[in-house]
Amino acid sequence: MNDEPYVDEALNDRIERVIDDVLLHDETFKEWEHDVDAQERRHLSELGRICQNFTQSDFAAVCICAMDNYPMMVLQIVAEYIQKLKEGER
Repeated sequence: MNDEPYVDEALNDRIERVIDDVLLHDETFKEWEHDVDAQERRHLSELGRICQNFTQSDFAAVCICAMDNYPMMVLQIVAEYIQKLKEGER
């Protein structure tokens, strides 16, 4: 068994792209800390793993809260998803 802490690099890369706001260029994201340390990367990876077990109702609650609090971030994530669909990545 690997003793290294679990880090989902793909998830963390996507989070960094959202923080960088490469699609929508919404300045409200610039208040986020860009340099995510190793502990935060592990935390976000574990949170992502926990979310894999969410029910549809769980996701509905999270999406509603995310849209209420960070609508431009949600739109950026949706835009990136649509871009990947267009490119045939999904």
